Amino acid sequence: MKKILPFIFLVLFFLFIPIVYAEENIVIESIELDSKSDNATIVNEATSEGLSINFDIKFEKVNDFVKYKMVINNKTNVDYKISDVASDSEYITYDFFDEDDDVLKKNSETVVYLTIKYVKKLPNEAYDNTIFVETNNMKINLVNVSQVENPETKSGLFIIIVILLISFVLLFITKNYKYKKYLALLIVCLSLVPLNMVGAIEQLEIAITSKVTIERKPYAKDVLLIDTESDIKTPYVLYTLKNGEDVLCRVLYDKNTQYGLQIVTANPIATVRLGYNDPKVSGETDMKKAQNSYMRAVTTLNEEAMEYKDVNGIATDVRSVGSKPLDKNYPDYLTGDERTSLYWYPTGVSVPYWARSFVNSFFAGDYIYETDEGQLSALGILGFEDTSIASSYWMASRYTASLIGVHAVGGQFLVYIYFGVLAYTYDEMYDYGTDLFGAHEDYGTAYYDVEKGLRPVFIIGDTVVVSRGDGTLTNPYVLELEE
Repeated sequence: MKKILPFIFLVLFFLFIPIVYAEENIVIESIELDSKSDNATIVNEATSEGLSINFDIKFEKVNDFVKYKMVINNKTNVDYKISDVASDSEYITYDFFDEDDDVLKKNSETVVYLTIKYVKKLPNEAYDNTIFVETNNMKINLVNVSQVENPETKSGLFIIIVILLISFVLLFITKNYKYKKYLALLIVCLSLVPLNMVGAIEQLEIAITSKVTIERKPYAKDVLLIDTESDIKTPYVLYTLKNGEDVLCRVLYDKNTQYGLQIVTANPIATVRLGYNDPKVSGETDMKKAQNSYMRAVTTLNEEAMEYKDVNGIATDVRSVGSKPLDKNYPDYLTGDERTSLYWYPTGVSVPYWARSFVNSFFAGDYIYETDEGQLSALGILGFEDTSIASSYWMASRYTASLIGVHAVGGQFLVYIYFGVLAYTYDEMYDYGTDLFGAHEDYGTAYYDVEKGLRPVFIIGDTVVVSRGDGTLTNPYVLELEE
């Protein structure tokens, strides 16, 4: 029994050592939301217990914030200053503020504001799909304004030091070996008082646990996907034109194609005039104007489509449907041999006198529409429903139509040749009334004035996100630039 008496003594000593923690006298009485940004979401209401606080919030954009109002009751006789918040996060900041220069006045309640803010954009690789979650555990020191130890808890540390000094003195003056052994054991035990206990004695801390979820809006290229197995096959999208009008579009190509994300208006949104009244061409005669309109028809339609490009940069480029998806003005821009190699020339027959002036003067049919036409047809959007603007629309691609006759005495001859621009009707039929220029063996030349609808195709940038919608007709996707 005598052998365990020293240990009993040490246990009783530590149980009754008069350490008083001031945490019991400084508490967070209440915490409530003061304000927040529009895109900030309170996932769970903030809670507090003593000097511990828990937050659970969600942000979407840089500069999103939440601001909390807290009432802290300081029941001690000491003024405490709130130190800076030490956070390891480079994306989230925590800022305390009160009207008394961050001081908790003694024997009073102090209103304190804590602002949590998303300050630095996360890199894309930090997200798991579209979600990033960061949990922070922080300590905020409450320091005595006079920069001394907490007077209400100082006595415990003082007693430990005094007992250590007395023990050292007794160790050297006593001659009894048994007492020396007990004194040495006491000194060792007192020397092993945990440093965190000393730290707790010297200062107070507000413990903050925050769970911050940052959810970015998904990229349009990852959402606007074609699914030929679904009922609608291609999603509905709203696009805001240059004039601010929203038009309904459909996805024409998605990221899984070589053309990237491109959307086409669901219906014609304007009309374009080609032929001898084409406002973009000139010429000495109406016949020459019609010829010039035909020769720059692809460029004209693309220029008209470009007029509807949004002002925010959601579309990086705009073209007319029917043009080449990645080379929209082909072949109008060609020069020299590349250009003349595409000119019309009758094959297998001799060129009659009335057609000689057309040789090497007109592009032959180019078939560049076939890529878009095939995709539109596969998705069921070659036609359209709203005919209020036009009942058919241009495809930015040229065609030639000719008739070869056979003489009774043998030999073939050219009867007529027509040059035009392709168009399709609302019910997915080829529109035959789009010749711009023609010539006939018996009836001479003819030139036309033709007006059809325009369906622009918008090439969507990689940094465009989907802000809302589910891609249905009643709830189409809405696009915006990533912030």
